[in-house]
Amino acid sequence: MDGSNQSSGRAAFWVTIPVVVVVVVGVAFALNRNQASAPADPMGDHSNLPPVSTSTPAGNDVQPATTTVNQPAPGTGMAQAITVKGGEFYYQPNEIRVKKGTKVTVTFINENGLHDWVLEGYDNVRTAKLQGGKSETLTFTADKAGSFTYYCSVGQHRQMGMKGTLIVE
Repeated sequence: MDGSNQSSGRAAFWVTIPVVVVVVVGVAFALNRNQASAPADPMGDHSNLPPVSTSTPAGNDVQPATTTVNQPAPGTGMAQAITVKGGEFYYQPNEIRVKKGTKVTVTFINENGLHDWVLEGYDNVRTAKLQGGKSETLTFTADKAGSFTYYCSVGQHRQMGMKGTLIVE
């Protein structure tokens, strides 16, 4: 191989590397974005259910995040699915609104540490204490109107801000 062929080969190599890196990063970004925009449905296909609207904090600002569950007519027995993520020391969302009489299914996803999800004012509506990366789903009927605190019962986590509010209208 002469010198000019070696130079051409090296130039092609150094041009190819950035192109490959850009393609790999682009594919990873697209896959991650698709996963983030497709919420998990632990109860199967519920395409006929009303939408759940959420707003979440931007950046590191501490802002309330609210989930409003649009309800079917009372007595239909349909469960409304809500996902609550928890970590060091937060719940997201930290406010949930539902209509009285609705069957509510909460999936608590513990992102890190040891945490649980306990709903004050409702008997036995709580998850087990879960290690980071674990989740648990529970279902209850929101049969009492008012504001109810949900919180982490581990150590001082509640006092450290790991709490939220369920508003039953």
